[in-house]
Amino acid sequence: SAALPYCKNLLAIGEKLRRGSEEPLARFMQALCDYALGNNTLENNASDQEEITIDESLQALRSTDAKQRLTYALNRAALLDLKFKNWDSAISRATEALENAEIMERASELLTSRVVLTEAFKAKADEKLFKFYLKAVLATPETVGAQWARERAIKLKENYKGQANA
Repeated sequence: SAALPYCKNLLAIGEKLRRGSEEPLARFMQALCDYALGNNTLENNASDQEEITIDESLQALRSTDAKQRLTYALNRAALLDLKFKNWDSAISRATEALENAEIMERASELLTSRVVLTEAFKAKADEKLFKFYLKAVLATPETVGAQWARERAIKLKENYKGQANA
């Protein structure tokens, strides 16, 4: 909820810069905040009072062809999907993010995607895919990625290291 005022400022700026990915990213950030608060739609404060779901905001980002921003957005939505136990959505979003991150060679987003996929497949009791992604997380050097993602990866390594090769 603390991020909501910042989202309103981003939306105002994004609306002025209509040609790029700024407005779709701002809409996504607002939708993400709303989703984090337990809602799946965002009440837009624009004059048309249009509601935008997180999926619609992701689609708008896809249409701008801003792969780095889209990858970031997909991973953040997937992390919330994990929190809300929306395993299939987390897997779908993290898989798309992983594909983009591989193309762009974005180490932090690669790690985030793999952590999400490992946790989601573990929750779904899909041992084959859990082990596949766990191996990828285990192979990632502990100096790669954002600190919070590294910490999450380290926790996976500590909890499941012996299971990767079983």
